[in-house]
Amino acid sequence: MTTYRQLTIWDVLDELSESPATSSLVPMWECLDAELENLPLEAQLSTAALAFSQIADILKSRAEVLLQDTRDLNSPKGPIVRTGHGNKSMSDYACGCV
Repeated sequence: MTTYRQLTIWDVLDELSESPATSSLVPMWECLDAELENLPLEAQLSTAALAFSQIADILKSRAEVLLQDTRDLNSPKGPIVRTGHGNKSMSDYACGCV
């Protein structure tokens, strides 16, 4: 028989930290609400503080990725291609300057 367990806010935050920058945050907020609902006030505040700290880190990471993508798209050299040998613009490949 298969058993299922409810994801905790910590499980959701772990998954969210590895998901694409454009993925929805709605499940995380719903899970946080459910997690806090039955806790005493002090535990709610403590849990929320830890969760908000992790959420801020995730949002900062996402913002950095989105800003870098925007910079790359608007680069005068053209779109940036990420390689294992550093970032190269498409113009570097087109002229054989790799």
